Amino acid sequence: MKKFRFSIIVPFHQYYAKIQSCIDSLIEQTFKNFEVILVCQTQYDFMFLKDMFNNTKLHYSIYKIPQFDLSTARNKGLKNSTGEYVLFLDADDMYDRKVLEEINKSLYTNHVDIVHFDACRFDEKNVLSMFIWPKIYGNSVQHYLEKLLKSKSRLWGIPLHNAFRRKLLISKKIYFKPKILHEDFPFFFQALFEAKSIKAINFCGYFYYKNNLGIIHNNN
Repeated sequence: MKKFRFSIIVPFHQYYAKIQSCIDSLIEQTFKNFEVILVCQTQYDFMFLKDMFNNTKLHYSIYKIPQFDLSTARNKGLKNSTGEYVLFLDADDMYDRKVLEEINKSLYTNHVDIVHFDACRFDEKNVLSMFIWPKIYGNSVQHYLEKLLKSKSRLWGIPLHNAFRRKLLISKKIYFKPKILHEDFPFFFQALFEAKSIKAINFCGYFYYKNNLGIIHNNN
């Protein structure tokens, strides 16, 4: 079995208009040693997802769950992942084509537990705004947490623009809690508290569609 550097988990639930851009951003990655894990609701016919991967060399898997819940879908993908690091990508968002390359570069000398990268918000025509993570020196989780809590970013505590060491998540049983509001926060902070090292890179690698900030966007 091939050992992948990254596993990218994509829960999919009725984002038909945006899923093509999401998949294209994976196909166009300059770093190729990764797998894609899509998790969908059982009742839908997702042959069109397979068609998107035609004529590509990407390794992908599709898993189905009886009733769609974002936490359940992410957990299903995590349990079936094989990569050294795990990332989560929502189906109506997308990556910069070099994000995996940049993350991999950051791991050349320091195999940290978590790598953070910056995010942007966009609509069909333009990048609207950027969300910059607080910069840290060294790999201190405590230093990062202190700067994070002082940050004015609306996206702190969101796991999407992070790469997590899979061994950390599995060994510490860090999963998303199903059927709760703000499921991202318990997951992210449990991972942060369990991590021994962290790195933040100055690269805008995650693109949020303008209507995909949910409660975080609506409350600001």
